[in-house]
Amino acid sequence: MSSRRRRYGLALPLILISGGVLLLLGNLGLIDVPSWSTLLRFWPVLLIAMGIDLVFGRSSLSGVLSGILAVALLVALGMVGFRLFAPSSWQTRLETVSIELEEASVAEIDVSCDACELEVAASESAESLVSGRLRVPQISSLQQTVVQKPDVRSVELKNRMVRWLPWRVDSADLALWQINLSTVPAIALSASARGDLTANLRHLQIEEAVLTSTAGDVRVEISDTGGAEYVVLCDDLTLILPEGLSLLIDSSTSNALALGEGLVQSGSRITTASPGRSGAQATLRVREAETITVLSAGHISPSLSPNLSPNRDSQTSP
Repeated sequence: MSSRRRRYGLALPLILISGGVLLLLGNLGLIDVPSWSTLLRFWPVLLIAMGIDLVFGRSSLSGVLSGILAVALLVALGMVGFRLFAPSSWQTRLETVSIELEEASVAEIDVSCDACELEVAASESAESLVSGRLRVPQISSLQQTVVQKPDVRSVELKNRMVRWLPWRVDSADLALWQINLSTVPAIALSASARGDLTANLRHLQIEEAVLTSTAGDVRVEISDTGGAEYVVLCDDLTLILPEGLSLLIDSSTSNALALGEGLVQSGSRITTASPGRSGAQATLRVREAETITVLSAGHISPSLSPNLSPNRDSQTSP
């Protein structure tokens, strides 16, 4: 009897302590306690642990289950501890992307990151279609797909977080992706980020841009070529309108619209005060945005210019 008590005397206290710590961290909002549906996905681990336990001579089912729970909770605590206290350099890795243009006249670019802030700008390289520096969490995977069609080059960059981890990714944890696009081909762009999305598209030949921030703001400088359509979903939207270009806003939601200096509104159309180019127009379709701020590129505030400048390499140094 005394040996059995000694054998299992530590399991129950470990379970209680570990479970209490996890619940406390969950109540404080530091972690997300996994749901039952998530935990049930790992039921085969029970069979593995029971088999290992039987190999080492433990025959009591209650002892096996208590040992399994204790180990699982200790592992979860270790993961949470790593998440909270490990240096950021241990939690992310730097990936570089360089995809050649290959004489494509049209490009389809799809960039999606559910744990990052995203910056898109024009590239200074005449040979690269897509280049950039991506800070990627260690607990995520980076998928890169390139498809070559006649005169069309399709590029897909996607980042997916591991879903079963017992914590949430908040705005302070978002990594930075800096993507540069070629100015040569006509581009259909789809960009999605968890955090803020900043796009300097002025010198790009944009035909269509779908810009989505699931938990942040979108700031975009519209291409000065005109004729492009912009589809946006975000919290707050800031648009920089080039001189001589008009903007037609088609919104299915009620938005608070603010215009900067040098802009004139007529119905759903916004134009710059300077003479416009004949027929030069961009179209904005707002899926969701609490506020829309439109500024003129000729009257842009200095406080906004850093957010709309080309990518800042200093932020992605290892």
